[in-house]
Amino acid sequence: MKIILSPHIDDGVLSMGGHILHWLGQGEEVLVLNTPTISDCTCDEPRGLFATRRRKKEERAVEKALQEQFSASLFRTEFLDFEDAPLRGDFENTNGRGYSGDGIKEERDGRMIRDMEEELAEWA
Repeated sequence: MKIILSPHIDDGVLSMGGHILHWLGQGEEVLVLNTPTISDCTCDEPRGLFATRRRKKEERAVEKALQEQFSASLFRTEFLDFEDAPLRGDFENTNGRGYSGDGIKEERDGRMIRDMEEELAEWA
């Protein structure tokens, strides 16, 4: 099984699409694990969880299309539902278009990394 660890929804399938198609064509199983998947920012403004819902819907559409083309058992995508950086409260929105600041606070970052390690261990 090939496991793709995607830093955001759609990053894995967009950046690894050619490899995914090749592996599926060879009959290999492919799992895309999306890590930070909860986001409320899109188009330079907060919109509740609009971005999360939309991106998950798009990712599920890709999953369905690949399962129909190859085999339902060969491709799947999972959402680990960790918060995207702006939601962790570690960044300051300075201009309404992007985030800047000192970066991720060490304590929250460490906690998130430990939680991710536990979740990822289930897939190993």
